[in-house]
Amino acid sequence: MPVQSPRNILLLTGFFCLLWTGTALGREWIPVPSWMEKTQVADRMVINGLEARVIYFTTDRSSQDVLEFYRQRWDDGTPRRPGYREVRLAPYHILSRLEGTRLLTVQVRDLDPGGSTGYLAETELKARKQSDLRIDIPKMNGSRIVNDLTSSDPGRIGRTLLIVNNYSARSNADFYRNYYRTRGWDTLVDNSGDKGQTLVFRRGDTEAHLVISSNFGTTDVVMNIVSKE
Repeated sequence: MPVQSPRNILLLTGFFCLLWTGTALGREWIPVPSWMEKTQVADRMVINGLEARVIYFTTDRSSQDVLEFYRQRWDDGTPRRPGYREVRLAPYHILSRLEGTRLLTVQVRDLDPGGSTGYLAETELKARKQSDLRIDIPKMNGSRIVNDLTSSDPGRIGRTLLIVNNYSARSNADFYRNYYRTRGWDTLVDNSGDKGQTLVFRRGDTEAHLVISSNFGTTDVVMNIVSKE
Protein backbone atom coordinates (compact mmCIF):
# COMPACT_ATOMS: atom_id res chain seq x y z
CA MET A 1 0.00 0.00 0.00
CA PRO A 2 1.81 3.16 -1.13
CA VAL A 3 2.38 5.87 1.42
CA GLN A 4 0.82 8.51 -0.82
CA SER A 5 -2.30 6.48 -1.59
CA PRO A 6 -5.73 7.84 -0.58
CA ARG A 7 -6.12 4.55 1.35
CA ASN A 8 -3.82 6.09 3.94
CA ILE A 9 -6.31 8.84 4.76
CA LEU A 10 -9.07 8.39 7.31
CA LEU A 11 -12.57 9.63 7.87
CA LEU A 12 -14.07 11.11 10.99
CA THR A 13 -17.02 8.72 10.73
CA GLY A 14 -16.88 7.35 14.25
CA PHE A 15 -17.48 10.79 15.73
CA PHE A 16 -20.94 10.95 14.19
CA CYS A 17 -21.99 7.60 15.60
CA LEU A 18 -22.19 9.42 18.93
CA LEU A 19 -24.29 12.27 17.49
CA TRP A 20 -26.91 10.67 15.31
CA THR A 21 -30.27 9.37 16.46
CA GLY A 22 -33.56 9.21 14.60
CA THR A 23 -35.11 7.48 11.62
CA ALA A 24 -34.25 7.16 7.96
CA LEU A 25 -34.77 10.03 5.54
CA GLY A 26 -34.46 7.89 2.43
CA ARG A 27 -31.90 5.69 0.73
CA GLU A 28 -29.19 6.97 -1.60
CA TRP A 29 -25.42 6.84 -2.04
CA ILE A 30 -23.71 10.21 -1.60
CA PRO A 31 -24.22 12.39 -4.69
CA VAL A 32 -21.03 13.62 -6.37
CA PRO A 33 -21.02 16.89 -8.36
CA SER A 34 -19.45 16.91 -11.82
CA TRP A 35 -16.76 19.40 -10.75
CA MET A 36 -15.17 16.89 -8.36
CA GLU A 37 -12.37 14.55 -9.43
CA LYS A 38 -13.01 11.33 -7.53
CA THR A 39 -11.25 8.03 -6.84
CA GLN A 40 -12.80 4.93 -5.29
CA VAL A 41 -10.64 4.28 -2.24
CA ALA A 42 -12.26 1.02 -1.22
CA ASP A 43 -15.54 -0.80 -1.68
CA ARG A 44 -15.22 -2.37 1.75
CA MET A 45 -13.21 -1.05 4.70
CA VAL A 46 -13.42 -1.05 8.48
CA ILE A 47 -13.27 2.44 10.00
CA ASN A 48 -13.39 2.69 13.78
CA GLY A 49 -14.86 -0.81 13.82
CA LEU A 50 -17.55 -0.01 11.24
CA GLU A 51 -17.81 -1.28 7.67
CA ALA A 52 -17.57 1.50 5.09
CA ARG A 53 -16.91 2.36 1.47
CA VAL A 54 -14.96 5.49 0.69
CA ILE A 55 -14.42 7.96 -2.17
CA TYR A 56 -11.48 10.39 -2.24
CA PHE A 57 -12.02 13.67 -4.10
CA THR A 58 -10.21 16.84 -5.15
CA THR A 59 -11.59 20.01 -6.69
CA ASP A 60 -10.45 23.49 -7.61
CA ARG A 61 -13.43 24.87 -5.69
CA SER A 62 -13.26 25.85 -2.01
CA SER A 63 -14.42 23.75 0.93
CA GLN A 64 -17.34 26.15 1.34
CA ASP A 65 -18.49 25.36 -2.22
CA VAL A 66 -18.36 21.65 -1.39
CA LEU A 67 -20.26 22.13 1.85
CA GLU A 68 -22.89 24.31 0.22
CA PHE A 69 -23.54 21.65 -2.44
CA TYR A 70 -24.40 19.09 0.24
CA ARG A 71 -26.27 21.55 2.46
CA GLN A 72 -28.64 22.28 -0.41
CA ARG A 73 -28.92 18.63 -1.46
CA TRP A 74 -29.72 17.44 2.05
CA ASP A 75 -31.89 20.34 3.23
CA ASP A 76 -35.04 18.21 3.57
CA GLY A 77 -35.37 17.73 7.32
CA THR A 78 -37.12 19.54 10.16
CA PRO A 79 -35.77 21.61 13.09
CA ARG A 80 -36.13 18.56 15.35
CA ARG A 81 -34.70 16.12 12.79
CA PRO A 82 -32.48 18.03 10.37
CA GLY A 83 -31.52 16.60 7.02
CA TYR A 84 -27.86 16.78 7.98
CA ARG A 85 -25.55 17.70 10.82
CA GLU A 86 -22.43 19.77 10.65
CA VAL A 87 -19.30 20.14 12.76
CA ARG A 88 -15.88 21.77 12.52
CA LEU A 89 -12.86 19.76 13.72
CA ALA A 90 -9.93 21.84 12.48
CA PRO A 91 -8.62 21.61 9.85
CA TYR A 92 -11.63 19.54 8.70
CA HIS A 93 -15.24 20.51 8.13
CA ILE A 94 -17.70 17.61 8.17
CA LEU A 95 -21.34 17.10 7.19
CA SER A 96 -23.19 13.88 8.00
CA ARG A 97 -26.59 12.46 7.16
CA LEU A 98 -28.33 9.34 8.43
CA GLU A 99 -29.97 7.07 5.83
CA GLY A 100 -31.57 4.17 7.66
CA THR A 101 -28.65 2.19 9.13
CA ARG A 102 -26.14 3.99 6.89
CA LEU A 103 -24.21 7.10 7.83
CA LEU A 104 -23.24 9.35 4.90
CA THR A 105 -20.26 11.57 5.66
CA VAL A 106 -18.57 14.41 3.78
CA GLN A 107 -15.16 15.46 5.09
CA VAL A 108 -13.38 18.40 3.43
CA ARG A 109 -10.43 20.71 4.02
CA ASP A 110 -9.02 23.66 2.09
CA LEU A 111 -5.74 23.42 0.22
CA ASP A 112 -3.05 26.07 0.02
CA PRO A 113 -3.04 28.09 -2.26
CA GLY A 114 -6.53 27.09 -3.42
CA GLY A 115 -9.07 24.33 -3.98
CA SER A 116 -10.02 21.63 -1.53
CA THR A 117 -9.84 17.89 -0.96
CA GLY A 118 -11.64 15.34 1.14
CA TYR A 119 -13.56 12.09 1.44
CA LEU A 120 -17.08 10.80 1.01
CA ALA A 121 -18.08 7.74 3.01
CA GLU A 122 -21.02 5.44 3.46
CA THR A 123 -20.76 3.61 6.80
CA GLU A 124 -22.91 0.70 7.90
CA LEU A 125 -23.91 1.21 11.54
CA LYS A 126 -25.36 -2.24 12.19
CA ALA A 127 -22.31 -4.09 13.41
CA ARG A 128 -18.84 -3.28 14.67
CA LYS A 129 -15.75 -5.29 13.88
CA GLN A 130 -12.57 -5.44 15.91
CA SER A 131 -9.24 -4.52 14.34
CA ASP A 132 -7.25 -7.60 13.31
CA LEU A 133 -3.92 -5.82 13.77
CA ARG A 134 -3.05 -5.13 17.40
CA ILE A 135 -0.08 -2.83 17.95
CA ASP A 136 0.85 -0.01 20.29
CA ILE A 137 0.30 3.39 18.71
CA PRO A 138 2.96 5.97 19.66
CA LYS A 139 1.99 9.64 19.75
CA MET A 140 3.28 12.88 21.23
CA ASN A 141 1.68 14.25 24.40
CA GLY A 142 -1.53 16.11 23.64
CA SER A 143 -2.08 14.33 20.30
CA ARG A 144 -5.51 13.08 19.28
CA ILE A 145 -6.22 9.90 17.34
CA VAL A 146 -8.88 11.24 15.00
CA ASN A 147 -9.53 8.01 13.21
CA ASP A 148 -8.57 4.35 13.06
CA LEU A 149 -9.02 2.24 9.93
CA THR A 150 -8.34 -1.43 9.24
CA SER A 151 -8.09 -2.85 5.72
CA SER A 152 -6.89 -6.16 4.34
CA ASP A 153 -5.28 -7.26 1.09
CA PRO A 154 -4.31 -10.83 0.16
CA GLY A 155 -1.56 -11.90 2.53
CA ARG A 156 -1.43 -8.78 4.67
CA ILE A 157 -3.40 -6.57 7.03
CA GLY A 158 -3.11 -2.80 7.33
CA ARG A 159 -4.10 -0.49 10.13
CA THR A 160 -4.08 3.25 9.39
CA LEU A 161 -4.50 6.07 11.86
CA LEU A 162 -4.79 9.83 11.62
CA ILE A 163 -3.10 11.55 14.57
CA VAL A 164 -3.47 15.31 14.95
CA ASN A 165 -1.49 17.68 17.15
CA ASN A 166 -0.13 21.22 17.33
CA TYR A 167 3.58 20.36 17.19
CA SER A 168 5.62 21.07 14.06
CA ALA A 169 6.12 18.43 11.38
CA ARG A 170 9.83 18.37 12.26
CA SER A 171 9.15 17.76 15.97
CA ASN A 172 6.81 14.89 15.09
CA ALA A 173 9.40 13.37 12.77
CA ASP A 174 12.07 13.55 15.48
CA PHE A 175 9.71 11.86 17.93
CA TYR A 176 8.95 8.95 15.61
CA ARG A 177 12.58 8.48 14.55
CA ASN A 178 13.56 8.14 18.17
CA TYR A 179 10.61 5.91 19.04
CA TYR A 180 11.16 3.34 16.30
CA ARG A 181 14.95 3.33 16.21
CA THR A 182 15.28 2.77 19.96
CA ARG A 183 12.92 -0.20 19.69
CA GLY A 184 14.89 -2.05 17.04
CA TRP A 185 13.09 -0.94 13.87
CA ASP A 186 15.17 -0.42 10.71
CA THR A 187 14.81 2.85 8.80
CA LEU A 188 13.80 2.30 5.15
CA VAL A 189 12.81 5.85 4.17
CA ASP A 190 13.57 9.21 5.77
CA ASN A 191 12.68 12.09 3.45
CA SER A 192 12.00 15.75 4.20
CA GLY A 193 10.33 18.17 1.79
CA ASP A 194 8.36 21.38 1.54
CA LYS A 195 5.12 19.50 2.21
CA GLY A 196 6.35 17.56 5.23
CA GLN A 197 8.14 14.37 6.23
CA THR A 198 7.92 10.78 5.00
CA LEU A 199 9.24 7.99 7.22
CA VAL A 200 9.17 4.21 6.80
CA PHE A 201 10.38 1.71 9.40
CA ARG A 202 10.49 -2.10 9.43
CA ARG A 203 10.78 -4.75 12.11
CA GLY A 204 10.29 -8.37 11.13
CA ASP A 205 7.17 -8.73 8.95
CA THR A 206 5.74 -5.36 9.98
CA GLU A 207 6.29 -1.96 8.41
CA ALA A 208 5.28 1.49 9.71
CA HIS A 209 4.70 4.15 7.05
CA LEU A 210 4.29 7.74 8.26
CA VAL A 211 3.39 10.89 6.33
CA ILE A 212 3.68 14.01 8.47
CA SER A 213 2.38 17.34 7.17
CA SER A 214 1.43 20.72 8.62
CA ASN A 215 -1.29 23.02 7.35
CA PHE A 216 -2.95 26.05 8.96
CA GLY A 217 -1.15 25.51 12.29
CA THR A 218 -2.14 21.84 12.67
CA THR A 219 0.00 18.79 11.99
CA ASP A 220 -1.43 15.53 10.64
CA VAL A 221 0.41 12.27 11.18
CA VAL A 222 -0.92 9.55 8.89
CA MET A 223 0.41 6.26 10.23
CA ASN A 224 0.00 3.11 8.16
CA ILE A 225 1.03 -0.15 9.88
CA VAL A 226 1.22 -3.12 7.49
CA SER A 227 1.85 -6.69 8.62
CA LYS A 228 1.90 -10.03 6.79
CA GLU A 229 -0.85 -12.45 7.78
